[in-house]
Formats: sequence, structure tokens, C-alpha cells
Amino acid sequence: MLNKAKYSLFTLLMIMVLSACTSNESMEDNLVSPTFAIPVMFDGEEGQNILRGEQGKLGFLIGSGLEKEEVELLPLVANEPNKYMWHFWGQDLNGKSLKVIGTNIETNEEAVIIDNYNIAGALNGADAHVPSSMVFPNSGIWELDVYVEKELFGNVVVEVQ
Repeated sequence: MLNKAKYSLFTLLMIMVLSACTSNESMEDNLVSPTFAIPVMFDGEEGQNILRGEQGKLGFLIGSGLEKEEVELLPLVANEPNKYMWHFWGQDLNGKSLKVIGTNIETNEEAVIIDNYNIAGALNGADAHVPSSMVFPNSGIWELDVYVEKELFGNVVVEVQ
């Protein structure tokens, strides 16, 4: 009876250990901020913009396409600058200053990703927006702290390839 209990306990412990051992990819997926869609029109056809961030608060555009088509999400690639449209909800931020500071959560490296961009008015259902250029110095999981007028507005976690 005691051996059966030990075997059961050992089996349960092994299942717990094995289920806790997940790949880095799935752990990274859990850290990265979710995506969400906002409706847009493309030449009279219904479409959608896909943003990464916090729905109803902030996010930046990572893909777009027609409503009935699969949308390809653009990857963030280290050392490759690219343009991104940020969207904000809930406050009138028109004319205010945007700064984004990124921290690589694996190395603790900090970098200014966006510095002193002026936020514009409403766009695509968002209360404010700003076009930007972002470049990341290396790959990994980055936490982006988003500041409006030097006050933390929110954050977005991204994976950089």
C-alpha cells in the first residue's frame, strides 16, 4: 500500500514538473501584449487594423486588411526601423508629447524608442493618434513604457526578432 502511494505521488510530481517545462516561445507568448482589431474602411470596403496593446487605452498598428481576409501581422525586427501608427483612447491628448522607453526584460537594457513626438487628434475611432518610427537595438521581449507629457500612460509588451 505504501509503495502504491509513493508511486502515485511520484507520478503526480513528474506530471507537474513536465507540465511546468514549457518552451521559451510559449512563455514569451504569455508575456506579449494581446492584439485587437479596430474597424476601418478601405476604398468603400470594410476592413480592420490590428493593433498590439491594451484595447480601449492604447496600441500601435501591426497589420491591416479587408474584413474577410486573414491579416498578416508585421514582426518587429531588431535594428530595422519601421513606421508605426499609435492610437489612444479615453483622453484628449491632441498636441501633447509622446515618449516611449523600452526595457529588454531579458537583459534589462533600456532604450528610448520614441522621443518627443506630438500626438494628433482622432483617427479610426481612436481619440488620438501619432505616426512614429521605432527601432529596437536587439531582439528579445521588450516592455514599452508609454509616457504622455512625462506621465506614464500605459505599457505594451512586444517580442522583437
